[in-house]
Amino acid sequence: MMENSASETSLLSPCISTFGQFISQNRMPHALLLVQESGADLTALSTLFAAWLLCQKPTSSGACGQCRSCLLFQAKTHPDFFAFGEADTSTGIDEIRGLIQALQQTAHQSGRQVVILQGVDHYMPAVANALLKALEEPIGDVVYLLLAQRRQRIMTTISSRCVKLMIPSGEQLPTPVQEQLKQLYWKPELAAFYEPELQEWMIAHPQEALAVLYQLIKERVTELTHKRLAMSNPSQAFSLKPFLLFTDEIVSAMKQASLPGINKLLLMESIFFRWQELTALSRKTSL
Repeated sequence: MMENSASETSLLSPCISTFGQFISQNRMPHALLLVQESGADLTALSTLFAAWLLCQKPTSSGACGQCRSCLLFQAKTHPDFFAFGEADTSTGIDEIRGLIQALQQTAHQSGRQVVILQGVDHYMPAVANALLKALEEPIGDVVYLLLAQRRQRIMTTISSRCVKLMIPSGEQLPTPVQEQLKQLYWKPELAAFYEPELQEWMIAHPQEALAVLYQLIKERVTELTHKRLAMSNPSQAFSLKPFLLFTDEIVSAMKQASLPGINKLLLMESIFFRWQELTALSRKTSL
């Protein structure tokens, strides 16, 4: 049985809130450094931020999910979005040079370009210096999202040119629990949701549980988008709008989960029942 303090500090909500303030106040830094030293995967969070930055009609909680820019992003065909590397490997110097060359072209959609660079703490000196040059000589409205797990291994000159968003270390999501969550989300059954140990973990770690669902929904939307594009008459396909709106609900729930006095069980139940409805609806409609 997993034991955790009821007053557990949210891992993601403060970071999302800070980013939202940058968006609403129109003071987005040129480069953000996201560090999670406990080794958590920051892919979902950085992807959420990238979509938010590129959205043509951003909301207070994230991308609208409906504008042309959002649809391109969901289909993984957005011309102004670039992503390189993995959490534990270094990006090659030729990739960084190619990126800089690509960024010199005019942005296609919102006028902003977004770059996600993972594993910055693994960069070799030559790669780090190439990135440093890009940060020192920004091209147009480009936002860099740099991801790392070990802050002390990042070149100081790179770190000093970024606004840092430190995500506190927390208990990691055990693989068996993660697999249970995935199975629950893909086949949402009440009996599985109320399994004592899994429910206790979800209530103690709502942000992590919601992040798993958020990532799965993004993957599902991408899959459905590709199917729609391949259809002769996409207008007859199942609407993606409910899924896109639901991602906003998840982001909102992640913020609410850190509020004092919030009933996390009711919050998680509400999200779970909503997801159950969407799953049932999508199964009734063939794409």
